[in-house]
Amino acid sequence: MSDAEIKRLHAEAQDMASAWSHWDATRKLYAPAPQMNILARYQPHKTKLPPNAANYPDMEHYNRAINVLLNLSMCEFDKERREAALSEFTSFVLYYGKNRVGAKKALIEFKKLRGRDITRQTYYNQINRFTLRAYAMCQSLKKGAEASSWLKCDNFRGGVRA
Repeated sequence: MSDAEIKRLHAEAQDMASAWSHWDATRKLYAPAPQMNILARYQPHKTKLPPNAANYPDMEHYNRAINVLLNLSMCEFDKERREAALSEFTSFVLYYGKNRVGAKKALIEFKKLRGRDITRQTYYNQINRFTLRAYAMCQSLKKGAEASSWLKCDNFRGGVRA
């Protein structure tokens, strides 16, 4: 790969992660509102407008990719590789998650969560590695979903697969 292709790939991965951050924060678009108790129903709502996140077609795959990478890291037998994968995930969530914080607070939070210090450069390197891995996994999941999508209207005749 040339340097231009690598830079383009990094930019696409970071754009997807930023879009996921906004998408994840407004995820309640797809889920019913939680049941409120009787007192909460009478309180004024904090926002008058419903969430208006853009409906990105690839966010389902990207969100699934993040969850798959987390599950794979939890199942890793080698302790060092598991710790590295979980550190990358933790850095990613601190940077792109719902409760985004600056680098200084993120490093303090990282120490609370993972029990060790890391440098700012390591923090950003972990974010970049996880972002690229999630983007690559997203592309694989998307291709797999497209390849196995035999469930189309024109493949059916009277409810029976043709």
